[in-house]
Amino acid sequence: MVTLPIGVRPAFNGNFHKFQGLQILVNDTEFTQVYLKQGGYEFNAVTKEWSARLCFEVEDHFGLDRNDALVYQGYDNGFPAWWKLQHQRNQVPFHTRILVDATISGKLL
Repeated sequence: MVTLPIGVRPAFNGNFHKFQGLQILVNDTEFTQVYLKQGGYEFNAVTKEWSARLCFEVEDHFGLDRNDALVYQGYDNGFPAWWKLQHQRNQVPFHTRILVDATISGKLL
């Protein structure tokens, strides 16, 4: 299992994602793991071909941090209220979990 280092995480907040709709669902992410599925690795020593089944687990939540509050507080009255609900009234933000199974393969030269 691989966990991405702090500060390195998938983000979907560029112009493409903003206009294609993915930003509203994910934006940036809080947690990412990539792991090999059980029994998911094969290697043929004769042909030198290999394959692996991986699972990508990505999680996000729609919580606001201090920077969000400072940047967006003037845009709409909803942002300060959202921050207050989360940080002063312990309301849990909406949570998104994405699981993707993928098979990769190749051949050693």
